[in-house]
Amino acid sequence: MADERDDLSGRSLESFYVQHLNALMDIAVAQFRVSDDVAEETAHEILISSLRNMVKATDLEAWLAGAMRQALDIRMVGHEQQSH
Repeated sequence: MADERDDLSGRSLESFYVQHLNALMDIAVAQFRVSDDVAEETAHEILISSLRNMVKATDLEAWLAGAMRQALDIRMVGHEQQSH
């Protein structure tokens, strides 16, 4: 997947972002049963962070999915603490 990120300019960046945004949102909604708004917000945060830091992962999809799980776990714990 590193080669996919080597040419992230213009339309290829948009394609990369939209493709992974939708996949991350699907994971969030299906596995964590969060709202579309929470899924989208979290997915944007993860994608921006991965692009900003040019994350080097041998399996980008697995890394992004793991980042979504971790981010939603943190969000859910914070929400639970605020509820108590």
